[in-house]
This record gives sequence, structure tokens and C-alpha cells, in this order.
Amino acid sequence: LTLTKTATDSKQWTASGTVAANVSGNAAFSITVLDNAGNRGSPETTTTDGTSVTLDTTKPTLSSVTLSSTNSVMNRAKSGDNLTLSFTSSEFISNPSVTLAGTTVTATNTNGNGKDWQAVYPVVNATENGQVSFEIGFVDSASNAGDNVSATTDGSSVNVDTTAPTLTLVKLKSNNPDTTLAKAT
Repeated sequence: LTLTKTATDSKQWTASGTVAANVSGNAAFSITVLDNAGNRGSPETTTTDGTSVTLDTTKPTLSSVTLSSTNSVMNRAKSGDNLTLSFTSSEFISNPSVTLAGTTVTATNTNGNGKDWQAVYPVVNATENGQVSFEIGFVDSASNAGDNVSATTDGSSVNVDTTAPTLTLVKLKSNNPDTTLAKAT
């Protein structure tokens, strides 16, 4: 703990220190002063202006991370379908960063609680084909960064295929001796 005099008359001081790891809850303190004549004041354990500090050293986590598509087969997507990445955080987070299918996407807090999020990406012809990748970065209110997440919790995945099928060999023939002619039977 460091004490610093903030006024020349020695009546204002600042105490500062480092928060220990794995600490949470309200910051507690007790200040006892001693004047030049040796008079000891009563310990102060609350602020005079009602302020407080909450300690939080726990990094947030994500649970229930799922990936789906609006395609009738939810693990497939084509141009015109939407990819939806849904996730829930262990505590309030704001503005998680989301990359979905190689594109930065804005996540929205689906019910305003700061915990339930959804990011939607519309698949276009230029979307990379193959299994969809994603990454979620997030930080809690105390600036504790969670570990980036790039896997679903339920094993869900989506495969993008924007390539229309083509036929490489198309032949038409009849069972007549001249295969270019046909008759009614």
C-alpha cells in the first residue's frame, strides 16, 4: 500500500495498492489517523461520499456456444442463408468481438442482460466454402479478458457450399437401332 500526500497542509492523502489475484467483492479499508500532538482518530471504514469499489479478478467464460444456419438442413448453408452464432457469458460483457466465416460481425445482446448474445452473417456467393470458422473475443466490466472461443459447446457446425452443381456429361439416346430417333411404343 502506498500513501501519498495530495495537499501541502497534510490534510489530504491518497492510498493506492495492487489488487491481489483471485480477489472479489467490495474493497474494504480501515484508516486511522494520528495528529502531531499524538491524538488518535477513530478508524474510518466507509467513504464520506458513498463511493465504493468492487474487486473482480475472475475472467469471464462463455457457455452454450452454438452455430446454425437458416437452411432447411441446419448444418448446411448456401448463398441467401444466414449463419447464426449464439452464446451466453458467465457475467455481463459488452461489445464482444466476433469473426464469423472470415468476416467481422456485430453481436447483439438478445435480451438486454449483457449475457445472451447472437451474431448473424448472411451467406453470399463470395463466402468461403467449407466448414464455417468463428472466433469470439470478450471482456467483462472490470476489463478481465476471457479466453477467445472458436469452438461450439454442443458440437454444432455448418458447412457452406455456394457452388451450384453442374453436369459434365449429358447424353440422350433412344433404344432404336438408330439411337438418334425414337418412336412411341
